[in-house]
Amino acid sequence: MRYSFSGTVSPTELHKQLLVAYICEEMGDCTEVTTGLAPGIDTLAMLHCHDIFPNALHRVIIPAGKINEKALDYADEHGFEILEAPLSRHPYRPRNIMLVQFCDKLVAVPEGPEHAFRRSGTWMTVRIARAHSTPVEVLHSRRPK
Repeated sequence: MRYSFSGTVSPTELHKQLLVAYICEEMGDCTEVTTGLAPGIDTLAMLHCHDIFPNALHRVIIPAGKINEKALDYADEHGFEILEAPLSRHPYRPRNIMLVQFCDKLVAVPEGPEHAFRRSGTWMTVRIARAHSTPVEVLHSRRPK
């Protein structure tokens, strides 16, 4: 199964716990992982998935906006597929669309509920996935076992 990740750039300990629990407990069928190179959840998901699923195809998508340069260096050093999102007036939207195009399920770890963080890139990616009938797992309200 192909998974993409989108999440807060300022994860709390609970966000991190939710992410790691999901990767360890729910992704046994993982064949591909795609992240968007943002600091925070994107980078944590990239590192944990690479450690747990070393034989999966790992991909990062470079947006036109700010990225985690160290994560890009890690991806390059470890042979990840590296793609660049097209330039756009909205620098992260093409990357978010690509995240959805490369997955069978989107795993989202937003900073908070949609009504309070409607403009966040994570919630934008969730809306794109839902519009394309791509299953979404939102981890903000689920506690680790």
